[in-house]
Amino acid sequence: MAALLDRPDREDQRGVRGSRRLTILLAVFAGVSLAGYLVVRALAHPTMIDMVVYRAEGQAVLHGRALYGDGVQIKTSAGNVLPATYPPFAALLFAVISWVPVGVLKVLVTAANVVLLGFVVHLAAKLVGGWLDRPGFAERWALLAAVAAGGLWFEPVWTTLRYGQINLALCALVLFDLTRPPTSRWPRGLGVGLATGIKLTPGVF
Repeated sequence: MAALLDRPDREDQRGVRGSRRLTILLAVFAGVSLAGYLVVRALAHPTMIDMVVYRAEGQAVLHGRALYGDGVQIKTSAGNVLPATYPPFAALLFAVISWVPVGVLKVLVTAANVVLLGFVVHLAAKLVGGWLDRPGFAERWALLAAVAAGGLWFEPVWTTLRYGQINLALCALVLFDLTRPPTSRWPRGLGVGLATGIKLTPGVF
């Protein structure tokens, strides 16, 4: 009888140990993936040319220069010329980063995009719901970190980070909108509206 009573306790202990091992493995994978990405990125020397264009758009706003036409003309290493293509509202926002040196801005934008990737994975899991949305579930955060770290190697994310694009920020705004409950103080549609003001594509949502 005592053996039968002790069996559930032993099973619970094994379950806890298994959960801890899984959490550790997921966390280690996330750390290794992120470290590997940073090493490869450093060797690749990305130009983050789109970020440079955004910065130039902000400078055009601050200095009263034309935004379109010949106003913003950034040359790539291949000799191509990249003009401003985003709505004027985006250029107003880009004015905030226009005074930051390019080298410093590369670090800040990369770090921000990595954080945004984690936030996007969190919001996507919240939108899907199910066991990923259980509060206090220890493995949940490790799994989300592992998914985000693995996502660094997928082409859309890799390209966004390589060129310093704002796709993850726009995606986060849209997902944040879609995951708000009806009782939220955040006006539904505001996130999509802001994202559309920056780039027209999110208007599809």
